[in-house]
Amino acid sequence: MSNQINWDTFHKNVDGVLGESFWNEIQQVLPKRNASYDLVNLEHEVVLLIDLPGFTKKDPLKVTRDGQQLIIEGEINTLPPEWKEKLVYNERLNGAFKRSISIPFLFNEEDMNASFRNGILWVSIQKPDSAKEVQVDPAP
Repeated sequence: MSNQINWDTFHKNVDGVLGESFWNEIQQVLPKRNASYDLVNLEHEVVLLIDLPGFTKKDPLKVTRDGQQLIIEGEINTLPPEWKEKLVYNERLNGAFKRSISIPFLFNEEDMNASFRNGILWVSIQKPDSAKEVQVDPAP
């Protein structure tokens, strides 16, 4: 049995119970505080696509590892400071964020590669070799 959530079915069920306007109303109550991401599990690696629209080279960004957690931390400032106090509705990611993402295997920093293209942070993490041969030295 898969522990993957079918988000399309989930959204349809929520719409059926709470109404189609639920998602618009919930976004007003709970503004976006973290970057959205996809995790793709390939044969030899996992690839994460993390949305960071509005991110520039001037914005701070840190990608670290803590056990099996990949931690993305940074700040995106998409609004001029004088507009922040006049903001009526906020749905986009703006300001400081920190996102911890569970990776389904142990990994090291050397296993990671990252690049940034078109508002998306791409992080690939090589999977450990599943079958390694271990050399056994003969007893003296």
